[in-house]
Amino acid sequence: MIKIEDNVDLLPLNTFGLKGTARRLVTYTEPEDLNDLFANGTDKWLIGKMCHAGGGSNLLFMGDYDGTILKSGIKGIEILPSSDDDRILVRAGSGVMMDDLCTDMASRGFWGTENLSGIPGQVGAAAVQNIGAYGVEIAELIERMEVYDTVNRTSDAFTADECGYGYRTSIFKRPPLKGRYIVTAVTLRLSALPHPRLSYGHLAVRVSAFPTPGEVRREVIAMRDSKLPDWHEYGNAGSYFKNVETDTAVYDRICAMVAPDLVPSYRLTDGRIKIPTAWFIERCGWKGRQHGGAAVWEKQPLVIVNATGNATADDIAELEKEIIRSVHDRFSVTIEPEVEKISTRI
Repeated sequence: MIKIEDNVDLLPLNTFGLKGTARRLVTYTEPEDLNDLFANGTDKWLIGKMCHAGGGSNLLFMGDYDGTILKSGIKGIEILPSSDDDRILVRAGSGVMMDDLCTDMASRGFWGTENLSGIPGQVGAAAVQNIGAYGVEIAELIERMEVYDTVNRTSDAFTADECGYGYRTSIFKRPPLKGRYIVTAVTLRLSALPHPRLSYGHLAVRVSAFPTPGEVRREVIAMRDSKLPDWHEYGNAGSYFKNVETDTAVYDRICAMVAPDLVPSYRLTDGRIKIPTAWFIERCGWKGRQHGGAAVWEKQPLVIVNATGNATADDIAELEKEIIRSVHDRFSVTIEPEVEKISTRI
């Protein structure tokens, strides 16, 4: 089913809690709807420019959107046949909320998604963004992505290897393929046997010796809630910035700058070193500081919040710019936002 609405409120379409309107919202509930929309000519439903919004948890609309927002309403979670007793294949519609999927999998005793609990947004957007938390990225779990090709106007599918995954990115976020494919379903490879991932932070000491997926999920949510604001109360997009990944020489230089203090870090499989961007932001004195209606969250400086409920997109974008500038001035490191700014004019 295709639902077309004009002059819609942007508030339910972004987790920053920013006010505004979009010229048109098109919601589809079946993969076949996309063929009806694109193959029959976009002039019948498309007004102006177009963007695709999942749960709106990684988007910053820079004002009223003078165009068409496309949104997945494809639901359904299905357990697929597998020849491996340990491997569980789970197919979820792109419009399923990611945390609903995590809840369902934990209740069934399936391992894999529990560390991703509590992350807002839809499954399709999660797969495009390669969301991650507490030592797990969704790319590790993906078996297959079903998509609609808006250029060839056909259905297609990608394996995880074909998705070109990297830290918070995939081929679907980068030119030349950005905007070409629309995810309709994601198949995840989970496990029926215990495979807890507890190496991140203090997660191991918070669970029992032989935890269930549900127990890990509960502790992950408790840890998130202790640091991150509820976006219903303080609009935000979760982690606003990507963590820094750099080489040993840069890491050694930063260590020398702050000695004898220690620089928190994690060595990656490719030999590079990941440094929490929150550490850089806090060292630059941004924790709790406000710019207009936006502020850096006092418990987790990686998060920018709509502190007053009346922040503008410019408040947030200008705060982002000032944070990036100050980190670069002090450490000669350029941090990058995870959040995607959506230009609102044609």
